[in-house]
Amino acid sequence: MVELHLRNVSKLFGETRAIDNITLDVKGGELFFLLGPSGCGKTTCLRTIAGFYQPDEGELYFGDKLMNNVPPHKRNIGMVFQNYALWPHMTVYENIEYGLNIRKLPSSIKKEKIARVLEIVQMEQYADRNPNQLSGGQQQRIALARALVIEPDILLLDEPLSNLDAKLRLEMRQEIKRIHSEAGITSVYVTHDQKEALSLADRMAVMKDGKIIQIGTPREIYNAPINSFVADFIGETNFIQGKLKSKSVDFYIFDSPIGQITATGNNIGESDNLICSVRPESINITDMPLDNAINQFEARIISVTYLGDVEEYWLKVRNLIDMKVVLYNPGKYERKQGDKVFIQFLPQNAIILSN
Repeated sequence: MVELHLRNVSKLFGETRAIDNITLDVKGGELFFLLGPSGCGKTTCLRTIAGFYQPDEGELYFGDKLMNNVPPHKRNIGMVFQNYALWPHMTVYENIEYGLNIRKLPSSIKKEKIARVLEIVQMEQYADRNPNQLSGGQQQRIALARALVIEPDILLLDEPLSNLDAKLRLEMRQEIKRIHSEAGITSVYVTHDQKEALSLADRMAVMKDGKIIQIGTPREIYNAPINSFVADFIGETNFIQGKLKSKSVDFYIFDSPIGQITATGNNIGESDNLICSVRPESINITDMPLDNAINQFEARIISVTYLGDVEEYWLKVRNLIDMKVVLYNPGKYERKQGDKVFIQFLPQNAIILSN
């Protein structure tokens, strides 16, 4: 399995640095995500890996092979686009066969490879159909099969699920995870969908303004964001402004408008503009205060949204700041707008970040 390495890679369009001094290592067989808002540079990075753009600075390697100035058709990459890009006048079989024809493989080998990849994407019975006879999800599977059949060194996926409806996207997430696990090809996947990245990625890079802000596993990125941008972009969070008061062996004491908060910290400097992040699902709600509880504050319910498996609250904490709380498996007990409650969260679930 081929590893991918970017060393101080930049791509300029005029004076704009679409990607800016990126260094990145993708392990062999890894499903790696480039994640960020529109305009952050993730698609430019993908197209640079593909060879559609050449780096203006830095070096790009597949394994130990320098790929700068190697044209796309000589990189042995598979590409899956968000619009599928299937040939409408060809059958499913012929679409998948196309890349093998270019490589001039014998018919017997082509037949064997196509049968195998159709089995991987579970589309064997659709080989003789045209793309317009398939659903969006089926077309995306064929696009994956076409990319996989050439046995690429690197598989690149450019927001492949963005054209599917919400239910189908959920189904295809699991299919992509299964297909990648079976094929075992080093893959780079671009998306702006946080849940897509969290549910699929082995690791991910969060990007902003052409730079990589943080690299880690989904669990690392979600639970230990490096700054407020990452915390806000990956999932939902409550931000509480304040100042650092002191530090103990394990925790920080943070002065905020609602009172002192005992919290963990990440990448904190003395002069930083600091903010405390608390995820909505990490906050407990009680009707009476808990004895000797740390990080406990009185609040009043602004609104309640009951969704069956989840109940969402907006609270006014100590009549000063609004906070969101998510309660899973809420049961039959009903709280109402205007009720007084108490919130409490553990120190390890509050993280102080640079703003």
